This record gives sequence, C-alpha cells and structure tokens, in this order.
Amino acid sequence: MQVQVRHRELVVRASDGWALAADLLEPAGAPPRAAVLIAPALGVRRSFYRPLAAHLAEGGLATLVLDYRGMGDSRPVSLRAFDARLVDWADLDLTAGLGWLGERFGGLPRRWLGHSMGGQLFGLLAEAVAAPVDRALFVAAQHGHWRHWPQPARWAMAGLWWGVIPALSRALGKLPMSAVGQGEDVPQHVARQWARWGRDRDYVVGFARRRGACAFDTWAGALRSDAISDDRYAPLSTVRPLLDAFVAARRELVEVTPARVGVRTLGHFGAFRDDARPLWDEWRAWLAA
Repeated sequence: MQVQVRHRELVVRASDGWALAADLLEPAGAPPRAAVLIAPALGVRRSFYRPLAAHLAEGGLATLVLDYRGMGDSRPVSLRAFDARLVDWADLDLTAGLGWLGERFGGLPRRWLGHSMGGQLFGLLAEAVAAPVDRALFVAAQHGHWRHWPQPARWAMAGLWWGVIPALSRALGKLPMSAVGQGEDVPQHVARQWARWGRDRDYVVGFARRRGACAFDTWAGALRSDAISDDRYAPLSTVRPLLDAFVAARRELVEVTPARVGVRTLGHFGAFRDDARPLWDEWRAWLAA
C-alpha cells in the first residue's frame, strides 16, 4: 500500500562543520518502517535520485539523499582551491548522513543504497559507523582497478588513471565532468585520489584496509549488488570483485538486463530513471525486508 510523501530540504552538518545540502523524503501520516541513506555516484547531484527516494518513501521508507562536499548545493563558490578528498565523502559526509538518520529515526533499521562510488565508499566506513546498517544495496558499484575491464576498455581506463584525470584536474583545478556530459565537475583532490586508487591493484579496498578496521572486513549485514548488463562503466567483471571484498557480508549478486526492466537500455544511469520503476519496486521490497 502506497502512502503520501512529505519532502523536506535540509542541511546536515558534518563533524568538521561543513554544511551538506540534503533531501528527506518520508511517509506522511504513518511511521516509517526503516531509514535509507542514498549515496550518490561521483559527479551526480542528489536531485537525480529524488524520484527514487520518493518511490521508497511511498513504500514506508524514510529516505535521505545528500550532495557530497564540493558537489551540487554543497559546493563552495570555486572548486580550484577546495581541499576535499574522496575519503572525506565517506569519513565526514556519509558518516554524517547515517548519524542524522540515527538521531531523527531512533531505533529504526538503517539501510544503504549506493550507486557506483556510493557503494565503494561504504567499504571505507569504520566498524562502528557501518554496524547500524543491516542491509546495503549497491547498483553499478565497481572495483576500479583498470585490469578488471575487458579488453580493449582496460587500456582506456589505464589512460584515465595515469594520464587524463591527473592532468586535467591539476591544470583546471577540477575534473570537468560537465564538459563531457558526465554530470557535475569534481573537486581536483577528489579526482586525483580516485585516479590513485585506480592505479592500485587493490583500489579502494587496499586503501581502506591499510587504514585499519573497515566495513570491507567487518560488516556482516546483507549485501545485494546489482550489475547492469549493458553498463560499460561498471561491467560484471568489475562489480564482482568489489562485492567479494566484503568478506564478512551475506553477499548476493544480481544481474539486471534492460529486458528484465522492460526498457531498451539502462547503462550506468538508466536504472535511476523513471521508466525503471519495476526495478525500483524490487529494490524497495528488498530494502524494506
């Protein structure tokens, strides 16, 4: 049974004081069954996920989605001198989002929905931060080491990690994603850390483990990872190794084809567009379980 949805724009404060623009969509007139944090992909504003967040709220799931620092409405006037790192999105921004949900919704179960980078960053969370999340759904979340891509795409990925991303971000003070129609511009130090991970055979997994206890090793919840069959940014060969890195989780890999959803193509972003609602129904049921 669907319910009416209440939408509120708000600010979530990270532990260092940075103001993070966020949307809360929750069922109106009925208590929610669980609280979900949507963790966006790199370069994608929170507004892209609002239709999905509303769909989850219609099913009784209070849903928070935020803009990372340096993105969307959480960015400074200029990115050139902005010092945010990719790891800050996990340690400060997403950690703040989970904490805000815990304060707002008390003892409700907390759930995670991570798109691409939003799935990768879950593994960086400290044990105490990740522990309250009992179910996590990843969509097109990949292990970014270039060798996981099939040929010849792996050589293009290697070129991005070693050449294109470092050079552009240094020269322009940002990674100009908007110039090539790939979303929002990304702060330069976020982009450069991303490229360093991509050159490392262990990618973000190795970075997280070198820091100490992390969700890759300690989180024991239910983890579903959806691989989109026509996604060239996150082919199955890249999705599987990220899923396998969560060694303590109860893991499930789901292969999604456009035909299963009733559309012609999905790619890296199509699963979050309105015509993918049959898949949204499936996600909502899984997150609410």
